[in-house]
Amino acid sequence: MRIYHYTEMPEAVIGSEAPGSKKRKLNDVESAVSTAMIEVTPGGHTLRHRHPYEHTMYIVEGTGEVKDENGTSLLGSGVFIYLRPDELHEIVNTGTKLLRFLTIEPMQKKEEKK
Repeated sequence: MRIYHYTEMPEAVIGSEAPGSKKRKLNDVESAVSTAMIEVTPGGHTLRHRHPYEHTMYIVEGTGEVKDENGTSLLGSGVFIYLRPDELHEIVNTGTKLLRFLTIEPMQKKEEKK
């Protein structure tokens, strides 16, 4: 067992295509799943992308929107998102405070599509 605060893990800026977004991989050991904490500053967003595998997201704090091919849905603390393989998605922080969410996806990933 390993117990630690998520801020003890290294932080990485996602990139210029996702302004205001940072990621911390939470498990650095061999595991069946990859877990990460994503933080998006007000007005920022994640990449608009898709994965060839299913994954989930859980909103820890903040408010925002998730955009997909069918439109936009509001997000807030406690919201759980399930994404099927190849579903296009983007998270946008529409609030005035930090938007923080967990992602859980398979460790063995297939090639991603944008």
